Amino acid sequence: MTKFIFDFKRNHCDYCYGFCNIITRGANQIDVSVFEKMRNVRVLAANESLLPGVDLPGGFFSIIEGHLLLQLQFGDCYKTVKICGPGEVIGMGHWFINNSYQFCALESTTLCYFEKGVFTELMRSNPEASVQFLQYFAEQLHHRELRVAALQNISVKNRVCSVLFSLSKKFGVNSKDGLVIGISVSRKVISELCGTSVESLSRVISELQEDFIIERLGRKIIILDVSKLLRLATS
Repeated sequence: MTKFIFDFKRNHCDYCYGFCNIITRGANQIDVSVFEKMRNVRVLAANESLLPGVDLPGGFFSIIEGHLLLQLQFGDCYKTVKICGPGEVIGMGHWFINNSYQFCALESTTLCYFEKGVFTELMRSNPEASVQFLQYFAEQLHHRELRVAALQNISVKNRVCSVLFSLSKKFGVNSKDGLVIGISVSRKVISELCGTSVESLSRVISELQEDFIIERLGRKIIILDVSKLLRLATS
């Protein structure tokens, strides 16, 4: 079980480019210290999961550092829909819809937790903060619409290459054999990120191995030819 961590020696707000600074950008009357009083810092260890609404009351999270898997509930199971990183906000959309979600840390991940009621009161009392908040989510919605449109007309192979390239950009570690994706991600998770089945993913992985674009060593993936992978991801 994780615990709230109040770290006064290390002021995360001094270097965080997350939600607070996004909301206060260009605003003349909003002090980021207002958000610092509202938030609690929480650290998840690698592979640790958190179920908001069960482990914590209603609220949302902004990632300070690290990466985690965002998993939404579909029927009786949870499926991975995104890998989230620093600056991203998780959970606010679920205030308005009845859909359960959870997340699992891929590495040690530091989060800011904002309780819903306190944040809602700030929005009501500060119109400028509300405007910045709406602008931020309008931008996020636009990016999602572009992503959905881009995915509609590409093949499974393109999607797999796109996800592998994204993983290599976020977690790639140079080695004598190539660019090693420095986290262990199961085929099930990768297939969910690609929006395909494990069987289809396996076929594409085999094709990429035969073309000497990637190599698998156990659960590790090594990118042998980054430029070819990128071309397949964007073709």
